[in-house]
Amino acid sequence: MSTTQLTHSALRTLVPHEDIPPLTLGKTTRASSFASSTTSTSSIYSRAADDLIDRFATHQPQTPIHLWSGGNVRLGNMDLTLTTHDAELLMHAMKGDERFDFVKLIFLDEDREEWKISFMRSQVSFISAPSSVFEF
Repeated sequence: MSTTQLTHSALRTLVPHEDIPPLTLGKTTRASSFASSTTSTSSIYSRAADDLIDRFATHQPQTPIHLWSGGNVRLGNMDLTLTTHDAELLMHAMKGDERFDFVKLIFLDEDREEWKISFMRSQVSFISAPSSVFEF
């Protein structure tokens, strides 16, 4: 790889002097910025309603689950985004699943097309049958 050394005069020809803003020494101009990044592994999992429900069911009982018609999902303190179609499929699947308790449904517009539905992870426990049931 070849490198070219630029001299001060060569730099002057690359950037015209009038394009360089004047420096004001002694004056303090403060600028601040903030950047945040998080990593997410949610994209490697299926977003099909049945798969999501099974993953949601692994959370502790009483975990709140909020689902918006626009596709936003909040599970406890975690957020997930779905398509609007997938959000509707998930809502219908959760309504029929005993592992989740319906909490409330709020319509966000007069046409009742925009909604938010809330569920709670239920405290379903599976009771084992007495051994006498299986005796022949």
